[in-house]
Amino acid sequence: MKSARRVGRLIGMLLFVQLAGLIVPFVLLFPLTRGPRYFLANAAGSSFQIKLAVFLLFANCALTIGIAIAAWPVFRRYSEAMALLLVAVGVIMFSLKQSIMSTCFRCCL
Repeated sequence: MKSARRVGRLIGMLLFVQLAGLIVPFVLLFPLTRGPRYFLANAAGSSFQIKLAVFLLFANCALTIGIAIAAWPVFRRYSEAMALLLVAVGVIMFSLKQSIMSTCFRCCL
């Protein structure tokens, strides 16, 4: 079984990756929101950029489940219900975000 310190380091690295993963898609989409006032005209020529940003946001949501699973052994020591709730909230967030982003992704195809 992994020590709490090792799990804490893993969770810290995953949280850092998640933070960076939240910034990159918005940096990709920023140039599309600047310029002429016709957002759809800009978006039509940059469909790959939009698809990449949506995919990165989707992968970032999947990382949330990975963080919850990595934290499972530590939280389970204190309360199994709390550990299960953390994983359940991660899965619920992932499924809700997936349904929202799938509609965005379909628009760009």
